[in-house]
Amino acid sequence: MVLHIHSGDHAANLASQVIEGTHLVYSELLHEGPLPLPPFTDQWYQARASVIAKQGYTEKGVEKRLRSQDEAIVEALNNHEQVMLWFDNCLYDQMILFFILANIPQFEDHQIGLVPCPESLPGYPKISGFGELDTDTIKALYNQKSHVPSEAITVNAKNNWKILAGNSIENLENAPHDPVFPYFKKAAERLAQHHPDSFTGLNKLEKNILLNVLDGCSDPMQLFKRTSGNEEFPFFGDGYFFHVIDKLASGTNPLLVRRNDVVTATLRGLRTLWGWETWIPTTTAANLAANNHTE
Repeated sequence: MVLHIHSGDHAANLASQVIEGTHLVYSELLHEGPLPLPPFTDQWYQARASVIAKQGYTEKGVEKRLRSQDEAIVEALNNHEQVMLWFDNCLYDQMILFFILANIPQFEDHQIGLVPCPESLPGYPKISGFGELDTDTIKALYNQKSHVPSEAITVNAKNNWKILAGNSIENLENAPHDPVFPYFKKAAERLAQHHPDSFTGLNKLEKNILLNVLDGCSDPMQLFKRTSGNEEFPFFGDGYFFHVIDKLASGTNPLLVRRNDVVTATLRGLRTLWGWETWIPTTTAANLAANNHTE
């Protein structure tokens, strides 16, 4: 048996139509929120669930799913099954890839495999993920799979995960090129850009959203598509994207207004983008106020 691990439902569905085995969708927003190492502890799962639940889920349900997907990998390895990793080149996928490789328990040689996701193919000038492909192409890519060498897991993957999990802007911006995992460096650099800058309080994604709105893109789905197009390797789905929109549109002084499926920028949004104000998200501001409260 083979356990296939995917980062999206559509990709998993396509692969399951032409490739035998168990197909698991692994979902984790590792580029968001704290990573209270070591993983797989109660503290880890509770902290991660609290981050993901903000997108409209229950913490209990999220924690159960996180535990379940990790347990499925451990069980497959203990049963001497092959584990095949299907991850593309974006930040979201690369973080899950290195999290799994760096933290899996004892494994056997040739037990871990990787399916390549090329940047382009004939008929596909730009590939953002396996879910964009047809089943014939999915099967052809699976036939190009390779086993991940043990040293690549114990050395390269662990070092890469240490840099990503540390989330230091300096270390991320200076991440080394890894010939074994060629998209690690770009993922690290993109994670550095996910930090808010000191002038506006916005990260790269939030800036791009505001810039596109100011450029006249007010339809939510068109805004999602255009902002995705700003990325070399789009790392967010529409659910996460609209969560960011809602965050920018929340509070007493929002940067955006979303009304009747029309998104517009506020005056404060303009001033923030130009660096005349620094944005502090509502939740952050509330936390600061609570921490500064004295009786």
